[in-house]
Amino acid sequence: MMNFGALGSMAKNFSKMKELMGNEDFREFLEHPEVKILMEDKEFQQALKDKNYLKLMSNQKIVRLMQNPEIKEALSKLDLKKFT
Repeated sequence: MMNFGALGSMAKNFSKMKELMGNEDFREFLEHPEVKILMEDKEFQQALKDKNYLKLMSNQKIVRLMQNPEIKEALSKLDLKKFT
């Protein structure tokens, strides 16, 4: 039996992700060298997949990233509430 609620949720998430990827500020954020390194990190990917927020928040790469003034500035340009 098909779970239509899950399909609707996936479609909504896909739509939001598509909108986010169309945002110039978000694409600029993703192009930052430290963000690229983090996105390739297997431990980060697994914690993200597992929705292990405690592990994500204690990841030293994320901690350092969030202390970077360039990253702070890039994130301040994003209206993330618009994409949730």
